[in-house]
Amino acid sequence: MERWLARILLLLIAVCAEPLYAAVGSCKANFENGIQSHFTGNAANKGVIDFGTDAQLLNGSSRVLQANAVRKNGGSKLATCGDADCRASSAPTAAPMQDPGPFPATWEYRSTLTLGSWEQQTLTAHDGHEYASVTLGYKATLTVNGGGINYHIESLTMDSESVLRLAAGDYWVGTLTTNHLARIEVIGSGQVRLFVRDRLNVGSSVRFNSPDIGTAGDADKLFIYAYEEISLNNGATISGY
Repeated sequence: MERWLARILLLLIAVCAEPLYAAVGSCKANFENGIQSHFTGNAANKGVIDFGTDAQLLNGSSRVLQANAVRKNGGSKLATCGDADCRASSAPTAAPMQDPGPFPATWEYRSTLTLGSWEQQTLTAHDGHEYASVTLGYKATLTVNGGGINYHIESLTMDSESVLRLAAGDYWVGTLTTNHLARIEVIGSGQVRLFVRDRLNVGSSVRFNSPDIGTAGDADKLFIYAYEEISLNNGATISGY
């Protein structure tokens, strides 16, 4: 009888404990809100969320963010959490990790795709899914409808006002460059998972899965996993996790 009780107790502990890992793209397991920064220790400059001038988190679950500190640029006229300023949790807790494994060796691919200014093209599963480079010219539009297959791209460059329309699936991009007013749109149902190897610097007024600058789209449709740092320039808007 005691052995059975011990087994039941262990089972309950296993079920109730926070998982160490969450499924990659399982956003609700990782984000109590739209942004977080976890750190344990005494370093004052760690675990900080720093809002630049008029930067905002919209449609969050609350104004409390999982972080040691939340800072706001003194020149901002907008509240960081929409109608009021965000604040740090009194006891930030770590979320389970997501681990997609090592980034694949996209450097070995040789195929290239270049769209000139205003040009439009659609890729399907029959057009190949491994590229050394994909370049979108000024106001070019590329639609990728690959039926859920994985795409691997070493270098993806989006010129000003170009549009990349992605159907649900996984997209592994070594270097992603987005220029002023470029857009990434999620089309159809399902989730786009975007994995970026190098530092991701989102250009000014660039929109990811967002109908307009400063306007939120359906965040569940876009998941971004960055192996390095992510930074957003002025006016950039991302609706996703």
